[in-house]
Amino acid sequence: MNKNLELHPIENSNPSNGSESSKAFGRYITGMVDKVSLPDIKGTIAHLTGYSTRFTFSGKSAEAGQWIHEQFINMGYPDVEYQDFSLCDSLQKNVVCSKEGRGQSDKILILCAHYDSTAKSTTGWDWQTCPAPGANDNASGVAAMLEIARILRNVNMNYTIRFIAFTGEEQNLWGSRAYADYALSNKMNIVLVINLDEIGYPDAKPDWKIIIGEDQGNHMPLKNAESHRFAQVMKQAAADYTSLTSTILDIWTSDHMPFNSAGYVVIGVSQAGKYPHSHEVTDVYANIDIDYVSEVTRMTLATILQVDGMQLGKNNL
Repeated sequence: MNKNLELHPIENSNPSNGSESSKAFGRYITGMVDKVSLPDIKGTIAHLTGYSTRFTFSGKSAEAGQWIHEQFINMGYPDVEYQDFSLCDSLQKNVVCSKEGRGQSDKILILCAHYDSTAKSTTGWDWQTCPAPGANDNASGVAAMLEIARILRNVNMNYTIRFIAFTGEEQNLWGSRAYADYALSNKMNIVLVINLDEIGYPDAKPDWKIIIGEDQGNHMPLKNAESHRFAQVMKQAAADYTSLTSTILDIWTSDHMPFNSAGYVVIGVSQAGKYPHSHEVTDVYANIDIDYVSEVTRMTLATILQVDGMQLGKNNL
């Protein structure tokens, strides 16, 4: 551990706490979330939708995965790899970028989003010939994840942070199943999984809403309590650092579920608005709200910093 850094656990890091260290930590997080770049988020979503389709079995999906891998490399991350898995006799690749912690590096916080897409709800859709731009589902989540990775690149963290872009989500969560199985078999000490899926369509302004999914169905009651605690941290982060109004609900089916089944603590993040273009060829860039994606990115970044027990000191401030 870097002796010049002071660790601040999450229960003491709420800026509403009256201590000077908590106030300083709150100011630090404000400065960090202010680094979220709207042009970067726009650029990522525009690029990913530019593939026209990212359906899991298409060559374009493989190209998208390679591009995401390149983005982590270009940010300067030294530990970026593919996790191969088989799906319907095809080789598929999750993209895994790891940022080693400087404190409790054996503990892992995962931020994940899937990069595959589908337009199966469109009448007559054929994955081999028809588009599936997937702007909201889920270029929006990938854009937020990449932006947070960019901001945290040179920040000393307590936990190891693992950014994972899954494929095969639209085929019953196969990418996240593969990684959750791998994590369990290797006895990974995962503190929390945060999953971003469809974060581009809010209710109308000015009352932008966001849904935070907490786990209340884990077969391990302690995990339910931990999920609730982290969901409350995210709810407070939304209030303190964004214009979002958050609602906590039970988790739904997405890439956090295989981790939940494996006994890990999870929370999910998704829009509150009912998106009319879900799984349609009309899920295009023009139909999502980039400003809203930016706000969800800020909330998620603030949550990670809180949960991590951010290290204060001259190396960061």
